[in-house]
Amino acid sequence: MTLQAEIFRKKRGSAHSSNVERWGYHEGVLVRSVHAELPSVGPCFRVHDALHPQFRARSIHHRGVVNDDSLVYSKVRWNGQGDERCVLTVVLSGHQRVSVPGERERWLGAGEFAVCREFASTYRRDQDVESRTLSIEWNPGFLGSAPRHLLDQGRLGVRELGAIRAATETFEGAGYDEARGREGLAELLSVLRAAGIPLDGARTAADLFDPRAAAFAPLSHAMDRCLTVRGGSGELPMSVDLESATGLSRWQVARQLSSMNAHLRLDGGAWRQTSDHYRLMLALLLLSHENVTSASVAKALGYGASPALYHAFSKLRLPAPGRVREALAALE
Repeated sequence: MTLQAEIFRKKRGSAHSSNVERWGYHEGVLVRSVHAELPSVGPCFRVHDALHPQFRARSIHHRGVVNDDSLVYSKVRWNGQGDERCVLTVVLSGHQRVSVPGERERWLGAGEFAVCREFASTYRRDQDVESRTLSIEWNPGFLGSAPRHLLDQGRLGVRELGAIRAATETFEGAGYDEARGREGLAELLSVLRAAGIPLDGARTAADLFDPRAAAFAPLSHAMDRCLTVRGGSGELPMSVDLESATGLSRWQVARQLSSMNAHLRLDGGAWRQTSDHYRLMLALLLLSHENVTSASVAKALGYGASPALYHAFSKLRLPAPGRVREALAALE
């Protein structure tokens, strides 16, 4: 837990968002961070997001797991933030396949990038022993114009890739400090532009300012702590956990969560729906690891035992937990 989060936990009480800044949160962009690890295999997944009504920037780290949008999106479409968005993917390490209907699929290696005109039609697959990608989705006209083609591909030079990696680490290193996060993101966008990636819109940290970020920060950070999987504790994140972490009533949590999702154009409504979606996404990721069992994933994510996880998958017509790796292999 960061120092800011600890101060928030101790002092929140019944105070409202007008008191947020005195505890160290600063307006900027809303930062979110979720990761997953299991005792048998260690850290498997980490995502660090900057959320804004006009865009989402995310750094994603996979280790020993496979993510394939073709398996997930047909069943669990989640946090698309607007299907009309454009999307940029930069592979920092490992490999990623990018597929768009009407275009041939492309495999990207470290230092390669793809710019896609329609986020809703873009399907990506990450697979390698370890991979790191940078993804930016934006409403056309804010960070940049819409690409002329459905899918454009390019390659970075060694120096450019090094600069983007360093800028991404700065962005991640800001943690939950929204002011530093906004500055780090502005630096990252500047480095991407200098590398020739067509992000010709918002240019300064001030351009990225979201006046409502500070009001949503305590709830968003509490959600991250509830959704992060550490060591397979087997604790199911409940609404009462979020209420305890924020000092808000169930009604206040529900109202603020709905307001935050609407502001950021995120899918989802109630906390139960949000946590269920995140758990299913993490379950699919973890089950792709060759050394992970259905029982260990069920326990780690709060399902208790394999039958409960099987039932959750079957309701969405997902492959049985024990056949996730087989289903992913068929999509290669």
